[in-house]
Amino acid sequence: MRIISLLPSATEIIAALGLADDLVGRSNECTYPAEVRDRPIVTAARIDPTDLASADIDRLVRESIADGRSLYAVDAALIDELRPDVIVTQDLCAVCAVSSGELGSACPVGAEIISLDPSTLDDVAASIETLATRLGVAARGRELAAQMRATIDAVRGATRDQPRARVFVGEWIDPPFVPGHWLPEMIEAAGGEAILGEPGRPSHPTTWANVAAADPALVVIAPCGFDARRRRGGPPACWPGTPSGGSWPSTGMATIRGRVRAWPKASDSSGTSSILLSWPTPGCPSSSSPGPRWPPGPEERRRRLLSVSEAGTTLTVERPPDVEAFLDRAGAFLAAREAENNLLFGVCSNLRVNAAIRASARFAIVAAGAGGPVVGAALQTPPHRLVLAAVDDLDAVDDLEEALAGDALPGIIGPLSAAARFVERRAARTGRPARLTMSERIYQLTEVREPRPAPGAMRIANEGDMPVLAGWFRAFAEEAEADVVEEPEVAVARWIARVGKTIYVWQDGPATVSMCGIGGLTPRGIRVGPVYTPPEHRGHGYASRLVAEVSRTQLEAGRTFVFLFTDISNPTSNRIYQAIGYEPVSDVAEYRFDEP
Repeated sequence: MRIISLLPSATEIIAALGLADDLVGRSNECTYPAEVRDRPIVTAARIDPTDLASADIDRLVRESIADGRSLYAVDAALIDELRPDVIVTQDLCAVCAVSSGELGSACPVGAEIISLDPSTLDDVAASIETLATRLGVAARGRELAAQMRATIDAVRGATRDQPRARVFVGEWIDPPFVPGHWLPEMIEAAGGEAILGEPGRPSHPTTWANVAAADPALVVIAPCGFDARRRRGGPPACWPGTPSGGSWPSTGMATIRGRVRAWPKASDSSGTSSILLSWPTPGCPSSSSPGPRWPPGPEERRRRLLSVSEAGTTLTVERPPDVEAFLDRAGAFLAAREAENNLLFGVCSNLRVNAAIRASARFAIVAAGAGGPVVGAALQTPPHRLVLAAVDDLDAVDDLEEALAGDALPGIIGPLSAAARFVERRAARTGRPARLTMSERIYQLTEVREPRPAPGAMRIANEGDMPVLAGWFRAFAEEAEADVVEEPEVAVARWIARVGKTIYVWQDGPATVSMCGIGGLTPRGIRVGPVYTPPEHRGHGYASRLVAEVSRTQLEAGRTFVFLFTDISNPTSNRIYQAIGYEPVSDVAEYRFDEP
């Protein structure tokens, strides 16, 4: 069998399966094991990162993706000359390797394309078995996968009773990318507590300020594709407690190179990482000298209010009587994670201008002791779902659920772990199960990237648009499978009246072709949505242009941020918004409580 591998982890698997001699071509990234380095290189990156700073690489990659340009050059003539039977690549990440779709005309007729796209450690092991089966060595694949699982289980067993360190693994430096896919699982297996990243979820950019606010005991710099020389330096000097002249904890190139080398180094990485967790926290004079075991002791945890229960502090729940009292008490807590809490701020801004819903609103705050610092918050405007704030301590969620036991809640929306904790506790207490209705991603924009041109222009909607917009509101709710709590005609009338919100449309000649709402103020930003284009007008770039124009007007008006929510399961909208400058912040889940 003649094999071409365009994915470094696949190259390692192929060699481990005893098929290195069958490898006839590789990508420029496929450099391990050493015996494959003499194989012809059939793909190479179009961006030479050798002398570029990580911020410049990130900018060039984003520009290429936004323009629809591939990051990789494919030598179609060489592939044809090599006459492969199988080409192995991936579709998990547009940045990491050539996708199966990009092969296109470069793939000779008759060559089978195998795409490996694991998201979890279990998926990585399963992908070994899948590839081995398709290459005709199924038994060897099962053996290798079993070895990997056994290694990880052994590491988990060795660290199970150890204190947990709060660990941030940065998959990029500027901007920092949170650990994605299987990396959070590797951290947990190694005895750490993964922060900011979600198991099985893609990596996404954040800021070093957000990393610092998450209070990691250990920062591991593991930028995808960098060797040890390129990794040195770590976070910028503005990081609180940056050691003077000191280095930052790091890993070897093949130790945690999570996105690129999923296996066999993934199992080795968990074991190596368990050793790294004895390194000192950022801020120690030198990270080359071992420090005390982490996580921080009780005094430090009290200071950060990350586990007030361990410190002997009693959590108390307060019920502010109105929106002003709620914001006076919880405003600073919510503003510390403004993007993640933009929905709560938005609801509060609507309550301030909409007397019809103000009286029925309910608020709850969790504090570390009577009158102490706020550690959790939630609000509800019946008949809508409860909106849960981002929290650092899930104990705050437990107290909120108990305090709201008497409130009739149709459902909840909140950060993934917090929302899941709330519905778990409510189901255990009431026997009333919850149904996940949607998973969404919060995006944030600070600068608009120009989308491709679209005919027409933006305008503010007026009363003459009400029949069309009412139909679009109804269609939007049906497509999103969203709860309808008021008639579309009533909702549109409020938007047209511009009471705390405005709706824009895109006009192409005589046709109104797309809509975009804007409302829900935060201290420094505003939220976009709903966005809708009817099926007959899709594919012309109307929505991209409209959202870009609406977002630009808000930034020019002095907003620092513009936020929006997308359905995670809709790759088209996620791709469109990222192309015009929106960057993912975090994910939220919506649950509905089933009727008893």
